[in-house]
Amino acid sequence: LVADYGYAPDAPLRVPLTVVYGGRDAELGRAEVQGWCHETVGPTTFHEIADADHLFGGAAWLELAKAVGAGLG
Repeated sequence: LVADYGYAPDAPLRVPLTVVYGGRDAELGRAEVQGWCHETVGPTTFHEIADADHLFGGAAWLELAKAVGAGLG
C-alpha cells in the first residue's frame, strides 16, 4: 500500500488538524511532521506521545486514543 504512495499537493483542508507522533519514533520527529501545518488553513495542533514509536505499540495505544479524543473535542 505505501510502497507506491506519492504525495500530490492539493488545496488545503478547511478543518483543524491534530498531528500525533511518537517521541521514540526513529523515522519521524517534530521537524518531520511540522509540514502537516501546510495541509490545512485551520489550526494545527501537534501532540507528542513520549513513549511511542512509529506504530504506537504497547501502552502508547491508550495515549494515542486520548490524543485523538482530545483533538475531536
